[in-house]
Amino acid sequence: MTYRQALVCAYCGGSESTLCSRCGCRLCESHRSTREDGWCWACGKELEDELDLVQFRALINTPMENQPDGGEAPMESWMTLARWVARFRQKRMRRRIEGRSRDEIDAWRRQAGIVTRW
Repeated sequence: MTYRQALVCAYCGGSESTLCSRCGCRLCESHRSTREDGWCWACGKELEDELDLVQFRALINTPMENQPDGGEAPMESWMTLARWVARFRQKRMRRRIEGRSRDEIDAWRRQAGIVTRW
């Protein structure tokens, strides 16, 4: 008889039902993300956290709408530009997260305090 690795969830030890399409960890039904891309909940959390940071940076760098009256047109064009830059940064962050290596994924999980079984 040869050694065979048990097919258990990487987070809780439950029986495996699928693999994460991003990091390759085994997942039970409860730890699979509700996203359609097949990521585990930790990969989904990583994406949400990084996108939240991008949105926060965009919010703190946009001027408040109740500035002294200098005309509506400059403010609207500034807000349009700020929204465009924020969307561009979100897309860039999404591509960066999707392209992370296994070591980078593990480093983020250690920093976030996520414990896995592998």
